[in-house]
Amino acid sequence: MLRVTDRGYGAWRDSPMSQRAIRHEMLVETIVNIHRASRGCYGARRVHAELVHGLGISVGRDQVARVLARTGLRRLADTRERYVNREHLVTTEDLINRNFTATAPDQL
Repeated sequence: MLRVTDRGYGAWRDSPMSQRAIRHEMLVETIVNIHRASRGCYGARRVHAELVHGLGISVGRDQVARVLARTGLRRLADTRERYVNREHLVTTEDLINRNFTATAPDQL
């Protein structure tokens, strides 16, 4: 079906892991540990910052995001709203009834 010889398949199966695959496995384990240590609060940006600045591991943020997506890890959703419309809120009482003309200093 795949037109691969038995000998070629056996050579591929028995070959040692590449340096890239070893680094990827180490990276996955480290990312999962950081995410668990943050109790699920960290997303790709914070995990990336922890890897680069905290542990000194050179890795791109997109790669961290891909690893998190492949492992099914996500940050906890924010409980607060990102934007609150405050146009309708009255912040203070209008003591001068919008009359900004003063006849003398310190009048209003």
